[in-house]
Amino acid sequence: MIAPVILAWLAPLVPLAPVANGNLARWADVEISGPVRDLVISLGSAGEARLAGELLPGERQRIAVPLPVRDASAAVAPQIGWTPSAGADPESAGRGSARFLGYREDRASARIEDLPPGLRARTRPPIGPVEPRLRAASLALLPACLVVGLLLRRRSGAALLFALVGSAAVLFLGWPRGAQPGRKLVVLETDAGSAEGLEVTATWERARASQAELEDRVVESSNDAARIVWTRQLGSGGELGPAGEWTATARGSALWLLRALARGAGRDRALAETWLREDGEWTARGPWRPGQPLPPPVPGPPPPGWLAAGLPQGIPVLVGRAAERSGPGEELWVRETGFRDERR
Repeated sequence: MIAPVILAWLAPLVPLAPVANGNLARWADVEISGPVRDLVISLGSAGEARLAGELLPGERQRIAVPLPVRDASAAVAPQIGWTPSAGADPESAGRGSARFLGYREDRASARIEDLPPGLRARTRPPIGPVEPRLRAASLALLPACLVVGLLLRRRSGAALLFALVGSAAVLFLGWPRGAQPGRKLVVLETDAGSAEGLEVTATWERARASQAELEDRVVESSNDAARIVWTRQLGSGGELGPAGEWTATARGSALWLLRALARGAGRDRALAETWLREDGEWTARGPWRPGQPLPPPVPGPPPPGWLAAGLPQGIPVLVGRAAERSGPGEELWVRETGFRDERR
């Protein structure tokens, strides 16, 4: 397919630093009183948070919502709107209300800023849309379409109609089904000289996380112009507990979720593929299990270009792909600078 080739060629151009100084999941507190339905907290062109559901008359909640703040130094108050409840009088005193209380302290960004600059500046995992793939049924349909097209060559209208129907059938058979999980790349960024590391999770156009997870993460996008929309369903009684999931949508953009973590996290994972850079040269080392010495060099291709790009020179670097996946469609990679084989 053409797209992976282009993506690989552009890998060195993936931003080496955060796209924006803000956090696209900056937490804000909002107080709402029913009757209120389908609340929208908007930052205009930057994006918004949507709460699907209803607070009944007399119900009151103080909720926290993630908002796409791109400039941390100029976080503005959002505009708040909602749909009137069925049968409610918009001019009545009991029509409901919503009030912005302010932004919370962005502790996730502070923890990221405390990491060594070299960790924060590494290339972000490149990711793109799921591509259509021709299946056996599609390939079998192509010669049949050719034969029918030749038979209809003297009837231009019928030939055109058949071409449109045949093309639609091939696209339908080859298009990814909605049940397929979205691809997710997770990279554990570490350095032998630092006690902390950085976890980066990359998804395309859509990301899901609970409030507890988002409070510990900074969210970035690959496209500055992408509008970020956070959505969530209100529970019964208008409750919004920390266990439920928020979904972010960013059309035509990758989403990166960053969080600081202890350097040892992920080091207990078996690696299916491993590469080591020493004296400026990459060597493949094959599978590697925790607690074992690093295997000797073996024949094999170099590491993916985006993993090898933008790394400091003159020090050993280890990169690898985890043997087991944490979830459907997920790949986990590790990348450590200043690597020392303590078992050798």
